[in-house]
Amino acid sequence: MSKPIRRIELDEFAVLVDAARLIHASRDEPIPELAQDNWDNVEYALTAPFAYVYGHTPYRGFIKKASIQFYLFAKGHRLVNGNKRIACVSLNYFCIKNDRTLNISNDDLVALARYTANSDPLAMPECLDYINDFLKGRIT
Repeated sequence: MSKPIRRIELDEFAVLVDAARLIHASRDEPIPELAQDNWDNVEYALTAPFAYVYGHTPYRGFIKKASIQFYLFAKGHRLVNGNKRIACVSLNYFCIKNDRTLNISNDDLVALARYTANSDPLAMPECLDYINDFLKGRIT
């Protein structure tokens, strides 16, 4: 039996945002503080991969859960700024938390985040398939 997949909790996410803010503070596009009025949007992105619809999860398995979470942060504008960067950081942390390794270069991860953010919102299923296929073999 496989180990249960652990989700990122809101307090863990807040620590991730604070760490990313410190790293990007000196750059031209800093990441703003996580405002309390964004918490519902963030909580949705953290819990959606684990949701059940009519008794079934639409995101079965680690890669599919990672893909939808990445999509929701990169595309969903959960934060005022820094959504693509937070999508990358949260994907990496999600892997670490679940004893997985993300085997991808920073450039490829940034390219995936940009692709996702610029994708047609009406093509969400196709974008999720692309992310899913991209991550297969890159998460061990």
